[in-house]
Formats: sequence, C-alpha cells, structure tokens
Amino acid sequence: MSDAAITELVLDTDPYLSCDDCFDQADEMIEAFLAETSTLSEAFRVHLRGCQACCEEALSLAEIVAPEYGMNPDAVSAQLQQLVRG
Repeated sequence: MSDAAITELVLDTDPYLSCDDCFDQADEMIEAFLAETSTLSEAFRVHLRGCQACCEEALSLAEIVAPEYGMNPDAVSAQLQQLVRG
C-alpha cells in the first residue's frame, strides 16, 4: 500500500458528508465557488479531501463550468485543489 493510500485512510472526515450528499450539493457548491459568492462548506471540502471519486467529479464539474464564468479551467482546477487540501 502506498504512503498516499495510507494517508487517505487515516484522514479526519469530520464533519461527515456521504457521497450521495456530496453529489447532491456539488452543482450548488461549485457554482457558488465559481461565482465567488461562497466558499465550500467545511463538510463538502473535508469530503472531497478524503474521497478521490467525489473530488475528481467536483474538479471535472468546475473545469466544465469555468468558461461560463469567464475563467480558465486549469486555473480553476488548481484553485479548487488548493482549497480542498487546506
């Protein structure tokens, strides 16, 4: 098992958010993030930090929607990854 996999297994996931809840909130969270009207909720951010599948989904969504906000998809992806990592 890699060091990265071990680190992900022991991450603090409080406050808890399920993958289903994360998916339900993704559109709203990403659009608010791109519009700079809100930052990610703590539960959403923590979930993305600990769940690679949901994180990839959120990053893909942000990259797809970024041009609608006049933003560079790569820059948005980098900014979102930085925010998720804390």
